[in-house]
Amino acid sequence: MSRSRSTARWRRLLLSLLACAGLCAGCGESPESGTTETAPRNVLLVSIDTLRADHLGAWGYERDTSPALDRIAGRGLRFARAFVNTHGTPQSHTSLFASLSQESHRVGISAETGTAPSYIAPGALELLPEIFAAAGYRTVGVTGGAYMGRKFGLDQGFEEFDLRKGIAAQTETLFDRLASPTEDSRPVFAFLHTYEVHSPYVSPPEYQDLFGAWPSEFEPTSENLRALTRKEITAMTEEEVGAIVAAYDRGIRYTDDVLGRFLGELEALGFLDDAILLITSDHGEEFRERGRFLHPASLFDELLHVPLILVAPEVEPAVEEALVTSIDVAPTLLELVGIPVPEQMQGRDLLASDVPAPEFVVSQFGTSLYAVRTTRWKLMERTADGRLALFDLVADPKERRDVSRDHPEVVRQLRRQLREWRAAQPPVAEMLQDGPELSAEEEQQLRTLGYL
Repeated sequence: MSRSRSTARWRRLLLSLLACAGLCAGCGESPESGTTETAPRNVLLVSIDTLRADHLGAWGYERDTSPALDRIAGRGLRFARAFVNTHGTPQSHTSLFASLSQESHRVGISAETGTAPSYIAPGALELLPEIFAAAGYRTVGVTGGAYMGRKFGLDQGFEEFDLRKGIAAQTETLFDRLASPTEDSRPVFAFLHTYEVHSPYVSPPEYQDLFGAWPSEFEPTSENLRALTRKEITAMTEEEVGAIVAAYDRGIRYTDDVLGRFLGELEALGFLDDAILLITSDHGEEFRERGRFLHPASLFDELLHVPLILVAPEVEPAVEEALVTSIDVAPTLLELVGIPVPEQMQGRDLLASDVPAPEFVVSQFGTSLYAVRTTRWKLMERTADGRLALFDLVADPKERRDVSRDHPEVVRQLRRQLREWRAAQPPVAEMLQDGPELSAEEEQQLRTLGYL
């Protein structure tokens, strides 16, 4: 479909929707009012689970892990300093969809000391797919299941929601959903989530020699990596650690190749004409920077710094250095398509010229660990004992040296900002405490991913 035909189709749809349901306020106003019509546009949100920003070429990585993502980043706005509010698949995706901090949505936080936290997104939360659906969009989601399955509440608002294992099956399923002939002329909000980069780090055979051969017999399964983190396996050489990183990087390259082909097919289909594309991740991964692997309880940037790429016709290619967080995604997408942003959302429109970038952003791991950062400083606090650590991100970007004793005034300021931030994050939904009943297959998938 040509761009002009696609635009005309969406314009006709818009006028029809306006006449029937008034979905787009102001679209039917006269030219004298100064208001112009805005055609509904497709939106594709991609979440690549466990993807570190610093392992992509566009963020300076030396290996050729991401040629397709690098090209996409060059076509749009690349946010160099994007950080998740919290890490862990269900809680981070809840922040992504609800534009709420974990402090407010409470997923992954225990209601009482000693009780297990719930990882189910409460139905009372207003999630991004629900908002698009209410605005007249067809909502289509394909995920890797496990914590992104229906039983954990993140299917709210999706008319079509498929669980598939592996990026190849996931992209094929989503493409079929979007390409199948249908009388449904509504614009589409599509969501693609994949665990392909997540442990266990396994890629197709043709990728096994990519990034060199490594003399290691260690299998990077989630179980083995958890054993390394628990110090049950201690004798690891630098070569063996290098083999683990290479396996992770091969997973990125494979995912990048499949995703690049998928997006090319969507372009040929016409789905991306005038569309909005946003690619990000829910958290990163550790590779013994702190002596551990996977994504344990920690708030160092190996886990917090994620890619964020936005491509849209009105977005000029550029690199944005301002601090942004995962909770900014939902309001940005809604503003781009002209859907009112719910007052409950805490994020900001990343394209709004009249909204200044924040002086600091906060990340957390439940209510036990907090990190508040500026463009230069990062303060971490462990609430159990009040322990603090301050890092100078300019002089020490790898966060190796605690300089809190050298800069007490910075510690006081950042700690005050953190206290004020927490006071301004009220809970917005009653916390759930009972976990879902899982099938044997669902338990095994969570175990394979390292969650059980």
